[in-house]
Amino acid sequence: MSRTALAEKAGVSADYVYRIEQGWANPRITTVRTIAIALDTTASELLDLDGEVFGIAAKGLSTS
Repeated sequence: MSRTALAEKAGVSADYVYRIEQGWANPRITTVRTIAIALDTTASELLDLDGEVFGIAAKGLSTS
């Protein structure tokens, strides 16, 4: 799915999705959930909460 398509489906801007990907934005958990739904997954899976490293943290976002 393209960044633009994801943004449209999640109801956020493509620029915001890009900033999240780059680690320049820290989305609220409700936004993470909305993006996860748009990607047909769960926020837990998207964040890799069951793993040893947070999925988003691997992209440069803070886990604290």
